[in-house]
Amino acid sequence: MLTYHKTTEEEKYLIADWKYCGDYVIYNNQPYEEQKKSKSGFANPKNNFYSFYEKTALIGFINLHEEKTEVFFGIGVNPDSCNKGYGQQMIQIACEISKSLFGEKPLYLEVRTWNKRAIRCYEKAGFHIEGEAFQQITSSGEGVFYRMVKDTKNYYGSLCTELYEILHKDAPEDELNFYLSYAKQGMKILEPLCGSGRFFIPFMERQLNIFGVDLSKEMLQKLIEKQPDAKVIQADLLEYSSGEKFDYIFITSGSVSLFTDIALCKEILNVLKRMLAPNGTLVFAVDTVANICPEDTEYRTDVVKETKDGYKLILKTKNHYDVQSQTQFSPGLYELYHGDTLVQSERMDFQTHLYKFGEMEQYLKEIGFSKVKTYASFSKELAASDNDEMFLFECME
Repeated sequence: MLTYHKTTEEEKYLIADWKYCGDYVIYNNQPYEEQKKSKSGFANPKNNFYSFYEKTALIGFINLHEEKTEVFFGIGVNPDSCNKGYGQQMIQIACEISKSLFGEKPLYLEVRTWNKRAIRCYEKAGFHIEGEAFQQITSSGEGVFYRMVKDTKNYYGSLCTELYEILHKDAPEDELNFYLSYAKQGMKILEPLCGSGRFFIPFMERQLNIFGVDLSKEMLQKLIEKQPDAKVIQADLLEYSSGEKFDYIFITSGSVSLFTDIALCKEILNVLKRMLAPNGTLVFAVDTVANICPEDTEYRTDVVKETKDGYKLILKTKNHYDVQSQTQFSPGLYELYHGDTLVQSERMDFQTHLYKFGEMEQYLKEIGFSKVKTYASFSKELAASDNDEMFLFECME
């Protein structure tokens, strides 16, 4: 697993001396002393550089430069570490760092059009080319570039929400009954990531005292349309602090796998643990390595559905699995057509962490859960191996 920290002065000298070969010599840096004289590159105080290590080896660096409405993203990998999958991991962590520093400002980058290797890496990490190629002069010379923009990670926008409602309007009966089996009248219940309410609403209909939290405004709007009295709030889980304690907290549909940064996932699970009342129970599911998708080289049409207004809604996806980070990248392109006319499009950078048997159990132990049961089915059959297609966790202190 990669570790990182703010780039030190010593590291800036080292990185500036990296030498690339062939076409990539254009990425060779000026000596750091020259950069300091011009206050450029590593010496620009507006840049935010972070160094990445695999154990004691310096693997690469990233740069985050805040602008008025977005954040410029740069990345460099040690010539000795290229083509080893580190770029994907570094980009994933860079997105989390950017969010912590600059909130929801979108990331963008600029890449030379001939650098197909880098473009493929960025696309797999959820970036897409925006607009036409353009020419510009940089410190390393003149070139033709693409601007690439980071899709919003795991955020359900309007088209995504609409298709979700078509495909997943009602909760599967076996899954619903599984989560209902832990609920009792008089309990205070919380469903984080409640979405458009396919589980939340059946709990309400059974007169259970349930509260919900979700980051997607579009998803919550759908829920409120169906149940105007729903007690829900739009918030990031890390920023949600009602001060209340809950007897039962549950997260359905493998949604915990959406937290691909393991450190962040642990932090969120810790937040949920602190929200539990004495003798409270946390129940959730994750996807497993048995769900690895076949590799795609191009976007392919995955779903075609007709909306209630007679429009055609298409989802195109392109799958890539990163073995080192156990991350399934499945960026989606949503397109809404009226006849043959494209009316609206929307991108989603869908990522999930696929778990191995015993992995999450270790994290839960570190957090402080002493009683954990792992199931492989909604009938509560105990999990046994990586071949199980899902893991369901029942956790108590």
